[in-house]
Amino acid sequence: MEPIIQRLDHDAANQTEVAGCLEVIAEAFAPMHNTPMYVEDPGAHGHAFWRSMAQEILYGLKPNPQHPPLYVIPDRAPQAATASAGNSHHSYQQSQPHQPQQQPQLQPQQLPAAAALAYVWRPDVGAFNMPATEAMLRAEAVPDWEACGELWHRLLLEVYQQHGEVINVDFIAVRPRHQHGSGGHGRALLAAILADADAAGRAVFLAACGPTNAAWYERHGFVLRHHYTCELPGVPGHADLSFQVRPPRPLAGKEREQR
Repeated sequence: MEPIIQRLDHDAANQTEVAGCLEVIAEAFAPMHNTPMYVEDPGAHGHAFWRSMAQEILYGLKPNPQHPPLYVIPDRAPQAATASAGNSHHSYQQSQPHQPQQQPQLQPQQLPAAAALAYVWRPDVGAFNMPATEAMLRAEAVPDWEACGELWHRLLLEVYQQHGEVINVDFIAVRPRHQHGSGGHGRALLAAILADADAAGRAVFLAACGPTNAAWYERHGFVLRHHYTCELPGVPGHADLSFQVRPPRPLAGKEREQR
């Protein structure tokens, strides 16, 4: 049976559910190979680094009622809290008026099984200055962080200029205990994102971390736009990002013209 996917925006009514999504993203991304390159003590600060990154991206977005940015698969365990139904180095200089004052304290049973952060991107989509995240960067990694952010934004802008508004996928995250077996949570989240893109005739952009993830996205119609790698002398970890694009599907375009 396909998992149920719910949609959330970052408004006050959804703070507990949103916090759960951010925790799942941090839990999934903290073990990534680039965490020790960017964070001095990944064991102590890796989780906070990724959680902060996802939070600052999410709350930097302008609200979009037609496309809530969080895709959520609730945990089906009886104790799980029910959610309300409905991949980043950008550095725009704007305020973040939607930033929550305090994050709820959550128990593991309150976390969703999986979550994705994906939104309609255009040059004025929101603010992506990330002071809390950048405060955790090791000093040696700052030049790469800035260079990667500039590349990320340039590639997104190129896709936008070619295709118009694009779905930008920053994170697809599945809790470890749901990553194996027949759940298919990551596939279901990606399918929901692609269905939204096809319905609107939009391209989809993302940065896959590592060759295994890059190959998985290729099997779902993504093509390589740019491969980026970085290692820092004397610093553990490395960055390996495949910037990929899934072009708009022609069928979606024809259906749009017929409506």
